[in-house]
Amino acid sequence: MEKFLQNQNKENQNKDILGSKNEIDIDANEVVGNYAENLRKALREQKIKKTDPHFEDIDPNKLTNDDLIIFDKFQKNTLTDKEFSEYQGGLKNYFRLQRQLKKEKFNALKDSRSNFSAMIVNKIMAKRAEEMLKERKFKKAA
Repeated sequence: MEKFLQNQNKENQNKDILGSKNEIDIDANEVVGNYAENLRKALREQKIKKTDPHFEDIDPNKLTNDDLIIFDKFQKNTLTDKEFSEYQGGLKNYFRLQRQLKKEKFNALKDSRSNFSAMIVNKIMAKRAEEMLKERKFKKAA
């Protein structure tokens, strides 16, 4: 009987833990929103520091989640060529749509997403050039 009561007590404890109203309730929209806002904050800080001339025409609030993911991956050095190529393909569709929807001419040179993409392209090119120089110096030293 004592073992039965111990088992019942353990079962009730497990039910309390699993069925408790103190469960962590994760709101995916809130998590995504916080993630996006943190990335926008990082972009605003870089804009204030004027780390890149493209920032003059970049409004972090007008960037999409896709833009922010590209920024995050670039910052973490995990952005692949394939991902960036797919992102640029999506931008081409965005530009086409903007031109169709706007009565006056769409000015890609003043568009936040266009300038953001140009900034990332420039940074990728600069990284690649730097890597190539390092390789040449390494080969000359060997």
